[in-house]
Amino acid sequence: MAQEFDFSDILGTTETEKAIGQELDFSDIIGEGDYIPSYNIEPSGNEFTRAIERGWNNIQALSGDAIEAYGEFFELPDAVAYGKGVAAKNRLEAAQVGAPQVPSFKALREDFDFESLGDFTAKTIGEALPSFVPSLGGATAFNFLSNFVPYLRALKYGKTAATTLGYYIPSQILGTGEAAAEQKRLAGTDDIPDATQAIMTGVKTGSFDLVTLIPILRAFKAKGGIIKTPKEIEQVFNVKPSVALKAVKAVPGIVTAGALALAAEGITEREQERQFMLDAEKVTGVDIPDEEFQERLIESLVQGAIGGGTIGLTAGTIGAVLPNRAGETGLKLNDVQEGTVIKYSSFNEFQNEQKRNPDLYKEEQDKIKKNYGVIYPNGINNEQDFMRLRNAEVNQIVDKPARAPLQEIYEKGGRPTAVNYYGRGEEFIKYNVLNKKTGELESRYEPLDVGRFTRYKKNIKNVGSALRDVTIGKSVSLLDDLAKRSPTAKRLRAMFSYYDDGTGKDKAQGADISEAILLNMGKFSNNFQKGLDIISRGFRVPGLMARISPKTNRELYLALNDPKANVSPRIRKGAELMRKDFDGLYKYTTEAEFIDGMSYKGSKNVGFTPGFIKNYFPIVLQHKKLQNDSRYRKQFRELLASKGFKDPDKTIQEVIDDKGIINLSTADMPTRKAGSIEEPRTLKNLTAEELAPFTNTNVIDVFQKYRDGVIRRVEYGKRFGKENELRDVMFAKIEEEANAKGLPLTKKEKERMVNIGQALQKQYKPIENNFLRRLNAGLISYGYVLTLPFATISSLSEPFLVLSRGGTGPAIIAKSLVSGMKGIVRSVFPRFPRDEFDRAVADIGLGLEAAVIERQADAFGGGQDTNKFTEKFFRFNFLSQFTRWNRMLANASGRNMVFSNAGFLSDNMERRRLTSVDQLPDTGRFKLYQEQLRELGVNPQDAVDFVRSDMYRKKRIDPETNDYAYKDTDFYQNQVRLAGVRYVNEVVMNPRATTRPMWMSDPKLAIFAQLKGFQVAFSNTVLKRWYKEMFQQGFYNGVANGAKYAAVGSVMVVAAMLGNELRDTAKFGLKGNPRYKDETDFEAILRAIERTGFYGPAQFLLDAARAEQYGSGPVEALMGPIVTRLVSYLEGIADALTKDDKKKIVREIVKSIPFISANVGGSRDRVYEALGVESTFGQEAGLDFSVDSFSIED
Repeated sequence: MAQEFDFSDILGTTETEKAIGQELDFSDIIGEGDYIPSYNIEPSGNEFTRAIERGWNNIQALSGDAIEAYGEFFELPDAVAYGKGVAAKNRLEAAQVGAPQVPSFKALREDFDFESLGDFTAKTIGEALPSFVPSLGGATAFNFLSNFVPYLRALKYGKTAATTLGYYIPSQILGTGEAAAEQKRLAGTDDIPDATQAIMTGVKTGSFDLVTLIPILRAFKAKGGIIKTPKEIEQVFNVKPSVALKAVKAVPGIVTAGALALAAEGITEREQERQFMLDAEKVTGVDIPDEEFQERLIESLVQGAIGGGTIGLTAGTIGAVLPNRAGETGLKLNDVQEGTVIKYSSFNEFQNEQKRNPDLYKEEQDKIKKNYGVIYPNGINNEQDFMRLRNAEVNQIVDKPARAPLQEIYEKGGRPTAVNYYGRGEEFIKYNVLNKKTGELESRYEPLDVGRFTRYKKNIKNVGSALRDVTIGKSVSLLDDLAKRSPTAKRLRAMFSYYDDGTGKDKAQGADISEAILLNMGKFSNNFQKGLDIISRGFRVPGLMARISPKTNRELYLALNDPKANVSPRIRKGAELMRKDFDGLYKYTTEAEFIDGMSYKGSKNVGFTPGFIKNYFPIVLQHKKLQNDSRYRKQFRELLASKGFKDPDKTIQEVIDDKGIINLSTADMPTRKAGSIEEPRTLKNLTAEELAPFTNTNVIDVFQKYRDGVIRRVEYGKRFGKENELRDVMFAKIEEEANAKGLPLTKKEKERMVNIGQALQKQYKPIENNFLRRLNAGLISYGYVLTLPFATISSLSEPFLVLSRGGTGPAIIAKSLVSGMKGIVRSVFPRFPRDEFDRAVADIGLGLEAAVIERQADAFGGGQDTNKFTEKFFRFNFLSQFTRWNRMLANASGRNMVFSNAGFLSDNMERRRLTSVDQLPDTGRFKLYQEQLRELGVNPQDAVDFVRSDMYRKKRIDPETNDYAYKDTDFYQNQVRLAGVRYVNEVVMNPRATTRPMWMSDPKLAIFAQLKGFQVAFSNTVLKRWYKEMFQQGFYNGVANGAKYAAVGSVMVVAAMLGNELRDTAKFGLKGNPRYKDETDFEAILRAIERTGFYGPAQFLLDAARAEQYGSGPVEALMGPIVTRLVSYLEGIADALTKDDKKKIVREIVKSIPFISANVGGSRDRVYEALGVESTFGQEAGLDFSVDSFSIED
C-alpha cells in the first residue's frame, strides 16, 4: 500500500494540518507496494537542469488537474480520481527534485547581485522551456497530420489553421489545469470548487497563448518559407554564401524575433496569471491580498519574458540558418511557360535546342540569366545545374500530385507544354515528343488519375463559382480562369478592370477603361467648369433654379457657335474657356493611339479622322422629348419623310438610342452608336436650321452628353479598335493560347468578353420597345423616391471606410469638411470660389455632377440612366452632395497616401544615401508603402523623384491656372490622378459593369436589381479586400489587419446606430420607431451592422427570411421593392373583391405615396387616421419599404 506523506507544500493546500496524514492511493500510477522515496534529499545537478525537470513535472501535474476538471464537468468519477492521482504523483516528483536554490524576483530586487541574477535566469528558462513543448508539439503534429487530410491540403490556409489548432489545444488544457489548481489553492480544498469555470478560464488563457505563436512562427519563417517569384528560386539551391554567413546577416532579424517573443510572452503570462487569480477569487469568494496579487503579476511578467525571449531567439536563429524550401502554391493552373528548363526532358535535349532553334535557345538562356543570374550568371552549361534548376522549377510551378507523372514523361523524352491538376477542367499533362525520323515535335496528351475526393471538391468549387457568377459575383471574374490560360486574356481582363487580387502589389497597373473614362472626363471639363463659374448666377435656389439663366444660356449658345456674336464680355470670356475643352476633345480624338504600344496594320493611331470645323458645337436632338411626346415625334417623322428617309421611325429610334447626338457630316466627332459600335449614322439631307426646332440648346446638357459620348467611344477604340479590329485579333490570340494549354476558350467566356464590352458602352441588351423602355424608367424612378428619402442618413457609416485604407488624418478630414461646407454655400451662391479639394475631385471626373448622379443609379437603381426628376430627388435628399463630399475626402486621402508614402521612402533613401527604392529593405514600412503605391497604380521610384522635385517641394503656383504647377507634370496627370480614382472607387461604393454581376447591366432586369448594387459592390470590393488581408497574408499580418478592420468596423457600426436613431426620430418623433421599443442593445447593434453593408449579399437572404413577419413573402423580397409593392396591390384588390375589405388596399395606396410612405413626421399615421384605417405598422403589415438604403426593413 502507498505510504502516508505530508503533501501540504506539494498539493497546493494552504492548511497543512488538513493534508497531514491523508491517505492517497497511488497504486494505479506507481504500482502496488512500490517504494516512494523521501523527497527531503540533497538537490543534485545544476539549477538549470533541475528547473527543466521541475518544469516538466509541473506540466504533467497541471495535465492531471485538467483531467480532474473535465472529469467533474462530464461527471466521470474515474477520470476525476485519475486526474487527482496524476497531479499528486507529479507534484511529488517535482518536490523530489528539490526546491529552487535561488531567490525570488522580489528578493532579487531587494538584494541584487549578478550571480543571483544568473541563477534566477537559468531557473526561469529551465522551468519555462517544458511549458512550450506541448503547444509546439501539438502544432507540429497537427501540421504533419494535415498532410494526410486532402481537404486541408487543398485549402490555401488549411495547414495554418490545423497548426494553430494544434498549438491551442494543449494551451487550453494546461490553462484549465492551472485554473483548477488555483481554485483549490485559494479555497483550501482538494476538490475543484467550479470545474466549469476552470475550463472556461482555460479557454480564455489558451487563446492568450496564440499571441506568442505569432512572433515564434514569424521567426521560424524569417528567412524561409514559400517561394513567391522565379527570382527567389535561387534560395532553394543551398549555394554560397555559407550557412554561417547567412546566420551572421540574419542577426538583426534574430534580435527582433527574440524581442517580439519576449514582449508577447511576458505580457501573455502576466495576463494569464491575472485571469487565474481573478476567476479563482470569483469562484471561491476569497480575496488574494493586494501585495501578493501584484507580486505574482510582476513575477509572471518577468518569468514569461525571459522564457519567451529565449524561445524567440532560438526560433529566429533556426529560421535564419535553415535553407528555404519551396512551398505548395495552392490551387492554381500550372503555367509551364513561366519556367525555362522545365520544358526539356534532359540536358542533352536542352543543348540540342541550340542546333534546332538557336533563337529559342538564346531566349531560354537569357531568361535563365535574368531570373537566376546570381546563381547561373553564364546560364545552364552542365547537367548538374540543369537538374537542380529543373527540379526547382517543377517544385515551384507544378502542383505536387502531378510531379511524379511529369517525371515519367521526362523519362519518355517528353517536353511538357501544359500541366493541369487543381485547375478547372480535366486533369492532364500535355507534352511534345521529338520524332527522330522527321525531326518534328509531335503533340501528346496524358490524362492524370485523380482521387474521387479531389474531383468532388473541384466540382463543388465549379458549381459554387458558377452560382456566384449568375447571382452576386463580379462579371469580370469569369475571365480570371481564362487569364491563367492566356497572357492575352490576362491583358484584356486588366483592360476591363484592374486586378484587385494582390497582383498590383508587385507591379503598378495602368488605368482600366472605366478609370480612363473618368480621368478624361475630368481633364476635358476643367476649362468648361471655369467658364461656367464665370457666367453662373450670383444667387439661386437649389433644385428650382438652374445655374445659368435662360438668357445667359441663349447668349452662351450664340457665342460658342459664333465668337463674333453680340454678347456681354462675361459671356464671351466664359465661352472662350469652354471652347478650349471642345477643341481639346477634337485633338484628343484625332491623336488617339492604341494603348500599351499596340498597333494595327503598322499604325498606332486608332484612326478617328473627323474633319475640323472651326467653332464647332455639337447638335444634340431632344431625344427624351422625341421619346415621350407623340406630337413632337410626329413632326420630326414628317420632316424626315419629306427629306427622303425610307424608314423615319428607325432613324428616330437610333437618335433616341444615341442620346440625341447625330452626325450631320463626316466632320462630326465619333460618339457611341446604336447597334454596332462602329455603324456610321448621318442625317445628311438636313441642315442645322431645319433641325433647330428639335435641337437641344442647353449648353451644359449638350456638353456633358457630348463629352461623355466622345470619351467613352475613344477609350474603347484605344483598346479594341475603331472597328473592333484589335478586339478580334485578341480573341483569335486568346483562342490559340488557350488551345495550346489544353483548355480551350469556352463559349461562355467569349460571350462574356463581348458582353462586358457592350456593358461598358451601355449597350448591353437594350430595351428596344419604346413603351417598355419608358415603363422601365418610370418604375425605376418611382423606386428611388419611394425607398430612399433618408438614404443620406443611412449612409453615415460609409465615409469611415477611408480609415481602413489609410492615407487620411485629422487635417484631411477637417479640410474636407470645410470644403464640403463651401460646396453647400456654392449651391446657393454659384460664384463662390472652389478650393483645392473641390478642384481635385472634379479633375479626376468623380466630382462632376454627371458622375455623381451615375453613381446613385449604379448603387440603387440597377445601373440604368436617370431622368431630371430623379436627379433633383438625389439633390433634394442631399445624397448627391454627400456622395460628392465622400469622394472628395477619399480623393484627398488617396493623394495624401501617395505623397506621404513617397516622402517616407525618399527620406530613408537620403538617410542611407541610396539612389533607388529597390535598394531599400524589402520589409516593414518600406515594403508596405511601396505595395500601397503600386496598388494605386503609382510607380514608387517615380513617386520619390516627384516629391524630390523643386516644383513639388516649393509648391509653386501656376499664375494661369491659379493652382499648383506640379499638377501639369506627367507624373501627376498619369499616376496621382489615377491613384485618386482607384482609391475613391475602393472606399466609396461605385458599382460598375465589371464589379457587379452581368445581369445587373441588363436594363430589363433593373427593377430586380434595385437596392442591391451597394451590397454587391461592398462585398466584391471592401469585404473581399478585408478577407484577403486578414486571411491570405500570413498569420501575423492577418492579426494586425484584423485588429485594424475591427476598429474601423466598430466605428462604422456606431455611425450606423446614430443614423438609425436620426431616421427613427425624423419618421416617428422623439419616442422613436415603435417596432423597436423593446429592442435590446445587442439587437440594436445587429440592426446597425445591416446598415453598414457588412452582411453583403447575405442581407438579401436575411430580408427574405423575415419578409413574412411584415406581410410579404421571401420571393417578393428577393425581387425588390417594385415587385413587392405590385404584389401587395394585388392582395389588396383581392381582399376588396372577395372579402369586401378595402382597408388593405387603402393602406397599400397610402404606403405607395413617396415621403408619406416613409412616415416623415408621422404623416402616414395621420393619413391613416383621416381615412379611418388603423395602422398595422409593427404588427403584421406589409413591408415598410422606406428603407432609405439597403434593407427591406424600415
